[in-house]
Amino acid sequence: MLNRPRFIYFFCIFLTLYHLIARIGLAIDIQWHLDVGRDRFLTPPHVMIFAGFPLCILLSLYYLLVNTKDYKSGKELFGIKIFGFVAPGSIWMILLGMLTLGVGGIYDGYWHAQFGIDTTVITPPHMLTLFGGLLAEFASVLLVRDLIKYDSENKDLQKKIKKIEKLRENGIPTIPSTLEEELDCNI
Repeated sequence: MLNRPRFIYFFCIFLTLYHLIARIGLAIDIQWHLDVGRDRFLTPPHVMIFAGFPLCILLSLYYLLVNTKDYKSGKELFGIKIFGFVAPGSIWMILLGMLTLGVGGIYDGYWHAQFGIDTTVITPPHMLTLFGGLLAEFASVLLVRDLIKYDSENKDLQKKIKKIEKLRENGIPTIPSTLEEELDCNI
């Protein structure tokens, strides 16, 4: 049986590391294109951008399949149903972003085969991969928001809130200054 919060915690940590590495790879790739041009697909920056791609898709699909199975067995779950599969919108967005990133990478190879080395960094395949990456990053933020929402109903989080309130009552300053800021509440 899937421990959803633990899986989502792991997945969010993975996504954070992946997006960080991909962003660094993107910055290097832009400079690489300007300095060297495109010599082959598997340049170090491209490897950084696409490194987490397969695992990201596998984890998203795993969560999608487990969520669908649980939904069909009668568990009350939130999510969006597409072609009989049920998952939170953030998971669907991550899958769409990764699909767009992958198609953009293939399209980039085709683009270079047809037109040669880029004269500019802003090309249709680069914009497609950028859109896919940004969509997956935004969806990752939504996934974290969903986790926080789940945890706000969790007893452990309620204990942490009470500890923070007790510290404040005793005059010990905490950062941020309000509980709403602490929890990024009103979810």
